[in-house]
Amino acid sequence: MIGGKETNKHAKNKTPYSQGGNNKMAVVGMIERGGKLSLGYITKVNIKTIKPVLEQYINIEDVQLYTDTSTLYKGYKNRKTVNHTIGEYAIGNNYTNTIEGAFYQFRRYLNGTHHQVSGKTLS
Repeated sequence: MIGGKETNKHAKNKTPYSQGGNNKMAVVGMIERGGKLSLGYITKVNIKTIKPVLEQYINIEDVQLYTDTSTLYKGYKNRKTVNHTIGEYAIGNNYTNTIEGAFYQFRRYLNGTHHQVSGKTLS
């Protein structure tokens, strides 16, 4: 989720009764190992909204999909998972460290240079 903390906002700009996620933009990231990073955004996080973003950037049938155990990616036949809850971070070539590192760099980019990004920029 990309967006400022509610505690840093002026009182008139805070979202009432919010824990901070209501006004944030969800960013979906896909990265080819040793290759291109693609970012897209969705307004609501669910299977119906994430699928079109994935299909915009990759051919789901032809790629190996490495994910965490989120149910958002259920049903893809070429999917391999790692379960971070039980301390599983890599099983051979099956890991999500590449995209997690890319998101870390993306957040540093926002904090250090641009401070904000629009959905249009991510598309």
